[in-house]
Amino acid sequence: MSAGAGGPCATAPGPGELVAVAPGIHWTQIPIPGMLRTVNAWLFEDDDGWTVLDCGSDTPAGRAAWDALLAGPLGGERFARIIVSHAHHDHIGLAGPLARRLGVAVWTSGAEWQAALRRRQESTAGHDGVLAYYRSLGCTEADARGYIETRATGTRNMTDLPEDCILLGEGEEIRLAGRPWRVMTGGGHSPEHVVLHCMADGILVTGDQLLPRITPFIGVDPSDPFADPLGSYFAALDRFAAIDDGTLVLPGHGMPFEGPASRAAETRLHHERRLAAIEAEISRPRTGYDVARVLFPRAMGGAHERLAISETVAHLNHAVVTGRLTRETGADGVHRYATA
Repeated sequence: MSAGAGGPCATAPGPGELVAVAPGIHWTQIPIPGMLRTVNAWLFEDDDGWTVLDCGSDTPAGRAAWDALLAGPLGGERFARIIVSHAHHDHIGLAGPLARRLGVAVWTSGAEWQAALRRRQESTAGHDGVLAYYRSLGCTEADARGYIETRATGTRNMTDLPEDCILLGEGEEIRLAGRPWRVMTGGGHSPEHVVLHCMADGILVTGDQLLPRITPFIGVDPSDPFADPLGSYFAALDRFAAIDDGTLVLPGHGMPFEGPASRAAETRLHHERRLAAIEAEISRPRTGYDVARVLFPRAMGGAHERLAISETVAHLNHAVVTGRLTRETGADGVHRYATA
């Protein structure tokens, strides 16, 4: 394995290609919609068949990528299972079609599976509660309906899920590529994100919980408007801080890298600075929408406005939970935040 700038691999795999990152562990990239463009899929080779970890969105480009892999470097191979790190469409979207094609089961955590099922049902569910949530943040009716439509775009890329799955839990041990892996689960980016750690060989498969150059999205879901996902994410980062910095990290997006503890510290500092910026901004009671316009000025008014608002509320909720801010609901039903 050759060392490249910023990580152990110099070149990412092209369409339909596999790159070996360690004995028995291979890397491919699947095209996905949106600014990230690709998601990493990790493949583990064993005598009883290959394991796929994450598989991309259910789009024509995603299906074509798997067609090329199964006709090329994976042609004629047997498969044992598909593991899904979490329930976002770019990781779980193709799990159903691919599992049926390979004749295997899907494995993930219980909370991620339930989250995926809820998302699948959203297209037929009413949106009154979601509209009320966005109104409580100070959003207009037109904006709120636009956010619902952009969220539905991702849901449409993960509708063909399997009927059931095999559940993974915190602390379980599984064997992949001839190695023992401990299952770690954590919240923040998603409810019970699955991470795999091989302590013996110093390899950590992090999905989106720890990324090399960007920070994962930490947002509040309308179904749980007062949740504290940022607090859950800080707890997950604390666990990465205890892992040796010589460990090879295989992330959900971007290049493999080393130094999980250092990257966890950088990521936590990013969010702490954002919390400080919010406190500095709130000299008078402000709505979630007001704060988002200051915190994410480039995103507001664009395609990622919904995500900017959701991440803003995650920071506001954490500030309320930790006593740094207060939240009051006015007669108009809108929440306003102020310094404690």
